[in-house]
Amino acid sequence: MRVHYSMVGLPTTAEEKFRDAVYFFNRMLETRTNVYEFPFNFSAFLSASRSITFYLQEQHTGNSIFATWYKEKQEEMKTHPSMKKLKELRNEALHSRPIELFITQGGKLPPEGLSVFSFGFKTDQKGNMQTFVQLKKDGPEVLIESQGEWNLESKDGPIVLQVCDEALRYLRHLLDEWHEISEASAEAS
Repeated sequence: MRVHYSMVGLPTTAEEKFRDAVYFFNRMLETRTNVYEFPFNFSAFLSASRSITFYLQEQHTGNSIFATWYKEKQEEMKTHPSMKKLKELRNEALHSRPIELFITQGGKLPPEGLSVFSFGFKTDQKGNMQTFVQLKKDGPEVLIESQGEWNLESKDGPIVLQVCDEALRYLRHLLDEWHEISEASAEAS
């Protein structure tokens, strides 16, 4: 037996693209200790987050109230640190070269191990970071929970997840502000 059905379409509004970006941000959080998956999710996030404003503009082409409001917002976005950074990164990834990411790996110490003899780090075949500690000189290596932080530009550069979170918060505010303006405009008509 076979059943035919229609799939839900790809995102077509700025609000749907925002949900797309949130999805990939959440995937970045989930995969921050995977050296293969995190960069893929970051790349998808860059594309989705950058598309939000493109979709917003396309949805409201010909709306003079939107055009006036959005012109001001474009100038604001040019100086917003996270929005500016994400635009640069998306353009870099799309047009010139891969983005260089830096990883800081660590681990959550076991309760009995404030005094650790040695640390060890490796990555398994699936790209998952693994962190080991040896509590005593001749003791066994113990696998502990890995923690990873991804940075841009250098090991001390901006933290990827912070930049993305700030941009998402800005974009949410932008969409909410436009929604309020368009509702007030509709009520006034």
